[in-house]
Amino acid sequence: MLNRKKIKSFVGLISRMLGLCFFIREIIFRDKNIIICYHDPAPEVFRKHLRYLVKRYNIITLDSLVNAIAQKEALFSPKSLVITLDDGWKGNYKLLEAIKEFNIPVIIFLTSGVVNTNRKFWWQAGFLGFEKLKLCQNQERLAMLREKTGYEPEKEYATPQALNLQEINEMADYVSFQSHGCFHPVLTKCDDNECLGEIKTSKESLEMILKKEINHFAYPNGNYSRREITYLKQTGYRSAVSLDSGWNDTNSDQFCLKRIWICDDASINELAGRLNGIFGCLRNFYERFKGLLK
Repeated sequence: MLNRKKIKSFVGLISRMLGLCFFIREIIFRDKNIIICYHDPAPEVFRKHLRYLVKRYNIITLDSLVNAIAQKEALFSPKSLVITLDDGWKGNYKLLEAIKEFNIPVIIFLTSGVVNTNRKFWWQAGFLGFEKLKLCQNQERLAMLREKTGYEPEKEYATPQALNLQEINEMADYVSFQSHGCFHPVLTKCDDNECLGEIKTSKESLEMILKKEINHFAYPNGNYSRREITYLKQTGYRSAVSLDSGWNDTNSDQFCLKRIWICDDASINELAGRLNGIFGCLRNFYERFKGLLK
């Protein structure tokens, strides 16, 4: 069986050797923006990625991007890129030295109900086939987790999985912390009260502990609808990022910003391929080809 990661690295390598990555970045992408999304990369991988990125892109803040979109007439910095990490994993603290070394802005979207506690992220509770739970309504998901694993959102465990307040404070001068909800449910599977509570309470609790305004939101699991956007606007957010793959420009919706997911252990060749949309094009071609065969 072919190793998918090796295939992706090989495709990325070929695209670099043929100059496709350079062409897409310098010509097609030049006046657009990329937001990339990590979760819990190892420090050595993250440092290698940053070394590659700072030589080829202009790393900007999410505020700069949102301001450019809001003003419409403003232009992005050429080849602009925003770096984000989701959840607030404890391992993110080990990335601080690399962030300082390269002196670039980074955004970490915190799951406010898990950081600074010994609580678990729900998909770490030990439920086999947890991906299926994302398809369940929120209360059904929680009931199944409770029955099979004894998981409760506010239950304290022996070992913390997320950043604590001391670590967050040490990183605060170098990292912009924003909201990723309270307990990371799939918002589109929540009822109205649950959904609004996740969005509003997360903002309020993070503003209380960070002593700063929270303006940006990352949709847990990437799922959203018009309802979520309405609640975000009502509660004072300025933008939201999804996991819809693609690039952004001044016509993008501030509450549907696209992001490119980066594997935490991606090689440089895989990173290059993902940044320039090569894998997305191949995937679309494959899906169309399958459709023709039906």
